[in-house]
Amino acid sequence: MTRTFAALAIALVAAVFPTAAQAATDGGRSVDRWDATYVLSEDGSARVRVEIDFNFGDEPGHGPFWTLPIRQGYDDTYARVYDITDVTASSPSGAPAEVYLEEGSDWLAVRVGDEDVDDVSGVQTYVLEYTIDAVMNATTADETETGVAGDEFYWNVIGDGWETPISDIAVTVTGAADVTAVQCWAGEAGGDAACGAADSTGASATFTQDALAPGEPLTVAVLFPSGTHETTPVLVESNDFARAFRLTPWTVGAALLILLGGGWLIVRRLLATGTDQAYAGLTPGVAPAFGAEAQVTRRNRNEPVAVAFAPPANLRPGQLGTLIDEVADTRDVTATMVDLAVRGYLVIEEVGEKDYAFVKTREADDNLRPYARTLFDAVFDGRDRVTLTDLKTTFHADMAKVQSELYAEVTELGWFNRNPSHARQAWAGVGIGILIGGVLATIGLANVSSWALLGIPVIILGLAMLVTTKIAPARTPEGTRVLAETRGFELYLRTAEESSCASRRARTSSGATCPTRSRLASRSSGPGSSRHSPRRACSSPSPPGITERPTVRSGCTRAASATA
Repeated sequence: MTRTFAALAIALVAAVFPTAAQAATDGGRSVDRWDATYVLSEDGSARVRVEIDFNFGDEPGHGPFWTLPIRQGYDDTYARVYDITDVTASSPSGAPAEVYLEEGSDWLAVRVGDEDVDDVSGVQTYVLEYTIDAVMNATTADETETGVAGDEFYWNVIGDGWETPISDIAVTVTGAADVTAVQCWAGEAGGDAACGAADSTGASATFTQDALAPGEPLTVAVLFPSGTHETTPVLVESNDFARAFRLTPWTVGAALLILLGGGWLIVRRLLATGTDQAYAGLTPGVAPAFGAEAQVTRRNRNEPVAVAFAPPANLRPGQLGTLIDEVADTRDVTATMVDLAVRGYLVIEEVGEKDYAFVKTREADDNLRPYARTLFDAVFDGRDRVTLTDLKTTFHADMAKVQSELYAEVTELGWFNRNPSHARQAWAGVGIGILIGGVLATIGLANVSSWALLGIPVIILGLAMLVTTKIAPARTPEGTRVLAETRGFELYLRTAEESSCASRRARTSSGATCPTRSRLASRSSGPGSSRHSPRRACSSPSPPGITERPTVRSGCTRAASATA
């Protein structure tokens, strides 16, 4: 390594916070004495003590500040870092000497004084002490001016950033072995002029300089025998991203451990709380005998369901729709409206080609479930007739309330372990918390270490929880039983419809056609039946108990459901 990589600019800039450098020149300030000692340890660190007499001139201020290097370029891949610790300050002359540290990416600013006292004046003595690690360099004979290899201390004791004249400069460097060579440079930055004097006795080297003009540095070089000091530099990737996300067996192994361990916990939690339960040993859709205690197992989603020739008794479309997909959505609310029409609470009229009107035919009563009552009251709030277009602008808040009550309904019926909406919210909340924690951990670790990779699996786990939010709700054995019964009736309807359509296709193969139809009706009659414009349509008997869904369809395809 050449001395170029070890050259540091330690700039002492003293004056009023925060525009110290400029004020020093304008106010006639100066450093009348500079006395620095560097005690080098075998571990390669240096304990530094700098004592200065700072002349505030005709402009009082807070106090001086030092700017110390903590990171310097090393080569195209790495940067060299210096850890500065144990920073203290004092003032033998009695000036305020509190220490304020401010760390940047490459420098550590050390402010000495009192931020509340800005009238310090005259000549004040300040003492700054600190420890800096890994300052020694291993050199070869070709890299030194004397042609002698060894452990070298090469340092800019005063950098070229100083904008105030400095006089009466003395520097002492003491190592762990006798000095073999010394050299120093002072004056114009980048020049090769020697300093005032350089000498050594035993393990110590001394350097003096009468004065330095603003911007003139002082650099010293002290050589010790090879092996007397630790010279291994502390290096980090110069690319901050590569440094923060360093790939090592330790970082990769720890990241995989977090990912696999967290994934196992998520799967375990889903199996414990997000998996449907079912009655063991019973045909899907069949309930245990009254008073019998049935065994419970996990639901087998691939288990076939038995055909049911009637829908589940005493249950409404909105309830079953929410049970099927675990979501109380717009379709379930729509199905509830049609169910209210079938039951005679309202009439649905076709208004033009793209709109419908809802006409109240009787008041709500105790036969309506709470969610259906809420829906009915919201639709006919102070009116007996309303169009779908009008509802689009006013129904959003009411829709949310109906959906909330549907969730409460299916939970009270014992179909879910907990409210499906609450289960998803809780699962998503934990996922968002883990995701945010992972992001913050990644940022924090990237700023202070090379272990930022550990935050990535945490982010992935948070995203995994958000992706699996939909499956967080879990059905109870009773919920699974009703679901199987509903699926069985759906199977019956689908089979009956396919058989009916196949029969009609056979009858129309002689040339008869099945024209397009537009229909909004139910098979109920009387005051509760829906009004519609009669049009020629395919006619065929529907299976017993089927209520057709309001629909606009063509050909012989007929959508029929007992839940709408």
